[in-house]
Amino acid sequence: MSGDKVKRVRAVRKWLEKAESCYSSHKEVTGEINLIMAQAEMERLKETRRNGKGRKRALQIVALFAAFGVFLGLNAIWQALEPSKESMTPPVQVVQEKEPAPAVKKEEPEPLSVPSEIVDPGISAQPEPVYTVPEQPVPQPAATQPAVVTLQPAAPPVRTAAAAAPKPALSDKEIQSVVGEAGRALRGQG
Repeated sequence: MSGDKVKRVRAVRKWLEKAESCYSSHKEVTGEINLIMAQAEMERLKETRRNGKGRKRALQIVALFAAFGVFLGLNAIWQALEPSKESMTPPVQVVQEKEPAPAVKKEEPEPLSVPSEIVDPGISAQPEPVYTVPEQPVPQPAATQPAVVTLQPAAPPVRTAAAAAPKPALSDKEIQSVVGEAGRALRGQG
């Protein structure tokens, strides 16, 4: 393609040189004809360049659709040749045993203890309600009946005057350093 462009450019230059020599010899009719021929060569050069781009784009689109068609065809063949997953697994018989489920005893989690050194004296601690499971004899339920557990709120803890206003064990700077060290330890930087 580029060889064709070079030929066209040389032809345009040749027609322009002829037109130049005709005008210098005072042959204006021949010079005009040579200029018209040079313009025709320029138009032809533009047409081939435009057609080349359009043709290239069309070939790219056709290649894209061809690749997509090949992909779909290979996928269909692959699906046809692949054995079905249902035919590969033998049927499984499910046998249910009717044994009573063992009684599950729920244990209360231990409350988290916070050292008194870390507690901020400015924050008043409001106790959260604690729920307990009443001790009842658990009947052996049948396999189909679920066990029923009822939760009842426990009595709130008794607050004393000493617990209402705790005294600070550490200064603000000490608290900040302890919290910083704990953060570094948690991140693995300590």
